[in-house]
Amino acid sequence: MGRLSRRSLLAWLGSGAAGLALGGQARAQVPPQAATPLPSFTGPGANPYWNGVNPFVSYPQKLPLLRMTDRGIQLETPRPYFLSPFTPNAAFYVRYHLELIPNAVDLSTWRLSLQGNVERPLQLGFDELVKNFKAVSVAAVNQCSGNSRSRFQPRVPGAQWGNGAMGNARWTGVRLREVLASAGIKSGTVQLQFQGLDRGPGPEGKGADAVMKSLDLTDPALDDALVAYLMNDAPLPMLN
Repeated sequence: MGRLSRRSLLAWLGSGAAGLALGGQARAQVPPQAATPLPSFTGPGANPYWNGVNPFVSYPQKLPLLRMTDRGIQLETPRPYFLSPFTPNAAFYVRYHLELIPNAVDLSTWRLSLQGNVERPLQLGFDELVKNFKAVSVAAVNQCSGNSRSRFQPRVPGAQWGNGAMGNARWTGVRLREVLASAGIKSGTVQLQFQGLDRGPGPEGKGADAVMKSLDLTDPALDDALVAYLMNDAPLPMLN
């Protein structure tokens, strides 16, 4: 059995599911001028350049990307990588909220947990998830809500992203609604809460302690939501 890297997520009913990140080698060609240094810009006023003005830095499994911050790691995708419909995994932007990134999770012990207001609480292993549910692929854009923040006036606190805090990928996994149906959602359930294995330094149950996200069961986004384990037909990179 392999090892699971990065943000391997637990699912709850009061917790849900998200992408499984697997280790792998970065394999993507560097487009011409992708790592060309950008002009110096220190303000005042809005950033006039397409990308944020930051140094190019190399991280494991990643091509040189523009570093916004290093704790947590935020890396912006240079403009040349958007010439193709799908953004290469190794060039995909990174927005991570915690200081330290998990480097591995043992797939032989990893479990996707569905608990809460369900008929049958489940603990699904990785092989069960892959073999027991139909694989589905969806092309979808992933974008940070702070994308293009360096253009905002007056200045907004946070990483001063240019336009590269986004990317398009082909995500492959299993439909979240099918996984939830296998647990049997009880009548009266209103929301799902997705909770990750990531842990921060804050008080238990607070945002600084755990990575959590809630969605209403009636949210149309759930109709296309996947528990994804492939990104552009390859395992998810450690940094994503």
